[in-house]
Amino acid sequence: MKEVDRPPSGEQGPNRHVRKDIQCLHPQGKKGVRIDRAKYDPIREAVLAVLEAEGPCRFMRLAERVEERLGDNFPGSVSWYTITVKLDLEARGVVERVRQGGADLVAFPADCSATGP
Repeated sequence: MKEVDRPPSGEQGPNRHVRKDIQCLHPQGKKGVRIDRAKYDPIREAVLAVLEAEGPCRFMRLAERVEERLGDNFPGSVSWYTITVKLDLEARGVVERVRQGGADLVAFPADCSATGP
């Protein structure tokens, strides 16, 4: 996973907080976005925990469960970050989108462990 160190916008000087950005991938080869690792990691952990606990589920259910796990303290749009991280995990082969009963579900691939790469 490519990481880039950079200070948040507008912060200057030696005491600034340096954030670690992750270049997310997209399963269709489109250009992914860069997000702060401090936001990526909790969303990733929550997505994997939900799938491990509940098995394959529709995206809306996954997003609701991720939001329940993170609570109101997450600094940003949980649904946006959930979409972004889910797409990155799909591109990396950690999760996949499967068609079941006319619905798209998010699931672990049959030969993939819950922890991923």
